[in-house]
Amino acid sequence: MRGRDSPLRVRKSLNGPLVLPPRDHPSSQSSERLTLGLLPAFLRDYNRQPEQKASVRLLRESRAAGPPVLRVAIPGILVAYMKLAPVHVDNAALRVMSITFMGSSESRPPNGSSEYAVFQQATQHFARLLADRDDLPIGLLLDLLSTYDVLFSHGCVLCGTLLSRTRRLPPVGRLWNEDPEEGEVPWQPCHIECIR
Repeated sequence: MRGRDSPLRVRKSLNGPLVLPPRDHPSSQSSERLTLGLLPAFLRDYNRQPEQKASVRLLRESRAAGPPVLRVAIPGILVAYMKLAPVHVDNAALRVMSITFMGSSESRPPNGSSEYAVFQQATQHFARLLADRDDLPIGLLLDLLSTYDVLFSHGCVLCGTLLSRTRRLPPVGRLWNEDPEEGEVPWQPCHIECIR
């Protein structure tokens, strides 16, 4: 993690700091179209990566009826339900419709809402991201979600505090860092109010 004296190199857009990589960045472009038929092998490979902090599985009940739902778990921190757009043919590219966050101890359905303000804010944040960019690859979103392993332990890179000034929440936003240092992930934690 950067020290307080080391400035974060955040690329600015016309609307402020970037929270996602630009469309022309390699991580924004899916190397292969992920389809429902390719999804099980993709998830198997993703979960086998030793550096992954999140585990992902396709919910059994979502396979038969309705759109597919992925359950993304970061042990002891959160569970996120990634609802995919309905597909009518097996070779149609998958697209993420919504992501709902819950606390790891909550036992609520994927279409429910968390009782905790921090996870409600994360759900709202991702709703805005997906409204702006509905073409985000599933792999990119899974990598972004895996950065939430530090949700309650790392402060905001802009103000340096763990809890925000007004709502007293940890940094649920993430800023895209164009030039991460060796071993750093390209997303850095940031309070939603500090982004605005």
